[in-house]
Amino acid sequence: MRKILLVIFIFPFLTFCQLQKKQIDSKNATELNKKSIVGIWEFQKLIDRTGVQINEVVFELNDTIKGIEKVDRPSIRINKDGTYELFDCPNPNSCDKGTWEYRKNNQILILTFDEPKYNVPIDKIAPKLIEELKKNGTIIEFTADVWELEKSSNDKMQVREYLFEMNYNLRILRKK
Repeated sequence: MRKILLVIFIFPFLTFCQLQKKQIDSKNATELNKKSIVGIWEFQKLIDRTGVQINEVVFELNDTIKGIEKVDRPSIRINKDGTYELFDCPNPNSCDKGTWEYRKNNQILILTFDEPKYNVPIDKIAPKLIEELKKNGTIIEFTADVWELEKSSNDKMQVREYLFEMNYNLRILRKK
């Protein structure tokens, strides 16, 4: 009878201890992942889903205008204090900085801009016109960028670049 009572009391205690240990381990795993994200990540290449490197992207507008983009992406400095900064940008005006947040459960890195970005250049538009265009939806304000991580390790990060719907390429970054 004593053995049964002992098992009845000890089993729940051991189960509780195991649950507590798992919670502590998962907290440390999240911190480890956040710590491994901190650093300088240099753009290496852009590949398609099959692993073929992409050097140029051809795009068309209204079947009349055709453009070719030479693939070049910025590198990023991710700081321990929760800030980030893009550098080596192909277009200096596209380099932004701000704060970052990593969501382990979704495998996403959220980059919140210090200054909003717009779908059209607004530096030469009168402030009243900007407000009017915002109201009618012509100008769209962007406050953050979301990087969906395909794979990541301590020294390599693959970020999805969506083309349309579920079709995407992978931006490869290496830790410096």
